[in-house]
Amino acid sequence: HPRSGCAPVDRSRYDSYDVPRDALTAAAGWYAGGGEQFYVVLRGSSLVVYHRTEDEGVDIPPYTVLRRIPLQRSAALKLETAQPR
Repeated sequence: HPRSGCAPVDRSRYDSYDVPRDALTAAAGWYAGGGEQFYVVLRGSSLVVYHRTEDEGVDIPPYTVLRRIPLQRSAALKLETAQPR
C-alpha cells in the first residue's frame, strides 16, 4: 500500500508476519485498509529485500523479491557473523 508508514517489526513478532528467523530486519505498515511488509535476509554475498502488500478482506499474498543488493565479500562476512540465531 503506497501510503502506509512503516515501522520496525520486533523480532518476537516475526512469526506473525511470516518473516523468517534469519531475517536481518523487518518492517510493516498499515493505512486505511491496506498495508505492506518488508524483510531483509543475507543470501550468499547479497542482501535480498522481500515485500508484500495486503488489503482488508483478501488473502495475504506471499512475499516477492523486491531487490537484491550485492555486497563486497568482507561486508557479507561481517553480517554472517552478526546474524541472530
